[in-house]
Amino acid sequence: MRRSNIGTVLVALGALLLTGAAIAGDCKPINARAGAAVYLDPCVYRDLPYEFCIDTPINGTINGVWHYYGPADNVFFVDEPPGVPNYSGMAAGWALEVLSANDGEVWAQSAYVFHYDTWSLAQDFVYSSTSYITGGTGKYEGATGWYGFVGSEIRGGLIHGEICTP
Repeated sequence: MRRSNIGTVLVALGALLLTGAAIAGDCKPINARAGAAVYLDPCVYRDLPYEFCIDTPINGTINGVWHYYGPADNVFFVDEPPGVPNYSGMAAGWALEVLSANDGEVWAQSAYVFHYDTWSLAQDFVYSSTSYITGGTGKYEGATGWYGFVGSEIRGGLIHGEICTP
């Protein structure tokens, strides 16, 4: 390959890398502690009714309130697999999540799972979720990314992930 062709290839690769970095935007970790859950009634977001709504304060790389909006008839119970000793029933579902901060909102779609036997625990209700960030407002307009939550309704939990803004 001639020297001029190598230079052209290197310039094109450099431009491609810079374009890719510009498209990816600025990505930052999400590390936050969620507080105890507070159930809301009425349960509405942007004039749309939901079956259950939870608010909890969050503190960390995002500070504000974590809003959890669960639609009606959106919990799916798993049948007991044969032969599993001491099976604890499981359920899964979908919810809209909104992380509200002073500089905007983060919108996410959550897939959650829990053992429904934990509903009967006197001490707490334990669950986990994985959420896909689909956009937002203010500083988070056009945001993408993900985060996961693990914790309980009384003791709160941890939120970890990554958010990318254009």
